[in-house]
Amino acid sequence: GAAFDPNDGESFVGAMEPLPPPLDDWELSVQHAWKSGSSAIECSMSSFTNPWPPDQFRFAGGTESELVYRAGSYFFFSTSLGNWFDRSRRLPLETPTVQDFDVDWSNHDRLVLAFAEEGASICDLAEQTCSEIGGIPAGARVNAVRFAPSNSDVILISASVDGHLAIHLSTDG
Repeated sequence: GAAFDPNDGESFVGAMEPLPPPLDDWELSVQHAWKSGSSAIECSMSSFTNPWPPDQFRFAGGTESELVYRAGSYFFFSTSLGNWFDRSRRLPLETPTVQDFDVDWSNHDRLVLAFAEEGASICDLAEQTCSEIGGIPAGARVNAVRFAPSNSDVILISASVDGHLAIHLSTDG
């Protein structure tokens, strides 16, 4: 995966599984790259150690950018672009299969989650609570969820219903 830092559009992170043999190397798992003015792109490398590989990652903007990556039901937060993790949180649900997630820019412990089985929820990792988002038709497969960067009460949900794309928009969080 790859993501731009929302607070610095010239900084981005890319993650990959270790390089294949004969170059296999866990240290080349994550690259942070940036562009300074008109100069060429510069890179540094860091490694996620445990757990690896992440299932997904996102940048969360706001006052300070955080790189958030998910491994199973755990979320890891880094203000150092993945060089180390400042904190981790566990999803307060029984064995969920997360399809997609996004992070609230005004509260990085607040997530919107899409589940592979069906449905979506809002979770507060600090409070260890989750609540289902209503209004999604039964049997809909939620593919993607996103908070609006400028207003965390606005949530976009992309789902497929009976083979058709359905876009749902929540304006009340």
